[in-house]
Amino acid sequence: MFKLFIQSKILVSIWIVSIIIITSLFFFIPYITEKNITELVVQNSKNSVEQITLTRTYYLDSIVSDIKKYNPDMKFLADHINDDRALPLPATIIHDLSELYSQKSGVKFRTYSKYPFKNRANRKLSLKDKEILDSIAKNDGLMILKDKIDNKPVLKVAIADYMTNISCVKCHNSHPDRTWDENRWKVGDIRGVIEIITPLEDAINRNTQMRNIILGFISALFLILIVYYSYMLVKREDELLKINDILDKRVKEEIDKNREKEQILIQRAKLSSMGEMINSIAHQWRQPLGEISSLLMNIELRYNLNKLDKEFVESKINKGENILQFMSNTIEDFRSFFKVDKKKTKFCLNDIVEETLNILSMTFENNLIKVNINIPENFCIHGFRNEFSQVLLNLLVNSKDALIKNSIENPTINIYAKELNGSIEFILEDNANGIDEDILDQVFDIYFTTKEDGSGIGLYISKIIIEKHFNGELKLQNKEDGVQFKIIL
Repeated sequence: MFKLFIQSKILVSIWIVSIIIITSLFFFIPYITEKNITELVVQNSKNSVEQITLTRTYYLDSIVSDIKKYNPDMKFLADHINDDRALPLPATIIHDLSELYSQKSGVKFRTYSKYPFKNRANRKLSLKDKEILDSIAKNDGLMILKDKIDNKPVLKVAIADYMTNISCVKCHNSHPDRTWDENRWKVGDIRGVIEIITPLEDAINRNTQMRNIILGFISALFLILIVYYSYMLVKREDELLKINDILDKRVKEEIDKNREKEQILIQRAKLSSMGEMINSIAHQWRQPLGEISSLLMNIELRYNLNKLDKEFVESKINKGENILQFMSNTIEDFRSFFKVDKKKTKFCLNDIVEETLNILSMTFENNLIKVNINIPENFCIHGFRNEFSQVLLNLLVNSKDALIKNSIENPTINIYAKELNGSIEFILEDNANGIDEDILDQVFDIYFTTKEDGSGIGLYISKIIIEKHFNGELKLQNKEDGVQFKIIL
């Protein structure tokens, strides 16, 4: 079964796909969770900045204005702790609030600008701070950076701090601690940046832990399912292979039976032609036997007249030997025709036509049937020689019977061959007026015959031999004055 598992293309594909899926999840889950964490941190940072700016606006518009109603001498100072008549700057409020917030959540707030107040003029900005200040306007007021603080990963979300309040603009344009030109600011200008720094270490650790749990669960689930389905599939394939072996065996048995039946039918077809051939041999032997009888009578006559000499005897003996050789060749052709082919051989079409016609020559002569042959000498094929001779004999006998039955004047059979698209077309046609169109499609059916003493297997077997043993085609069609058999090899 393990061998089946290794050889099974489906199972190998399933395992490969599963490994690809798990490997993809190994990289995809951290990517998607990190992306979600980043989006969540960015959204929380935006909300925090919005709350800070609202707090600052409320501080300026409500708290400070109420205080100044009762204490008009109050003023904004960075060092407000040491002065009872000083109010903390709005930026100081943000720093103080962020200090309290970061102590509880770990999230830190920073504000920085290219134009700080005098109390912060000596603060040095990092290269990243300067890059953010230079680029934030081009990035729709938002920049997101991954960084490390104390060798721990953090996410910095820098959000532009806009001048949204006219009171802020007036204050910044006229403040005594300013480091910029008077009336520099207007509503909508970017005053600086509020940056929220969120630690990511805990989120990354939770992300890694979640990824490991999910991958472990999915891997275990995949492993269980794959092993189960692999087992079921291998088991099923094993059963199918056994069934396939049984079917192959049965198919082979049926093929062997069919071949045996075909051979029996071929032999039956040969036997059905035997009467025709014996009749032809009888015709061919009649004249030689008459000549031998005449020779014997001449010898006897000469002997009785005492005129029998050596020269006369040798002459008659030579003539008798020639006649006997002719008769022997006729028997050999007959014997060869019924010999079973054991292997394929190369033979030329001209030779096989001549040998087959020799068997029927006397019958054709007695019925004045003319045979025209036009086959190139180099047209040779590879196959069972006697089987092709049997096919040719069947076709010749069918044409001969049709010519005699229809009392055709100048009965003729034409046999020729030509090459077409790499194949040889062997054609036999007669002028026996053709076959009735109503039965033309039935001619090659087994046991179909129009002859009173016919078996109906000759043409059927001929088609089987050409198609299965020669891998060719046997076609039949009517032509102008007769029928045409075409063998494509």
